[in-house]
Amino acid sequence: KIHAINLKYAAQDSVRMGEMRASGAQMDREKMMQERVKRDEVKSTEVKAILKEDQIAKYKTYLTERQQRQGQGGQGGQRPQ
Repeated sequence: KIHAINLKYAAQDSVRMGEMRASGAQMDREKMMQERVKRDEVKSTEVKAILKEDQIAKYKTYLTERQQRQGQGGQGGQRPQ
């Protein structure tokens, strides 16, 4: 179920980026980040709806760690070695 949710949002992101590139429009980084935050919140709600309570705690920890890695890694969030 989680995989299906991830695929749905990956497909949406792919389509959206393709449309932006095809339009040739200048990308507004701030707007894109705000939209990403909103999408991530919706996705997180969907994921939490199918998880058990102990899994939700692990998921929250994962999200926090991911956010910290992205903050340290700069653009693209470098992965720890």
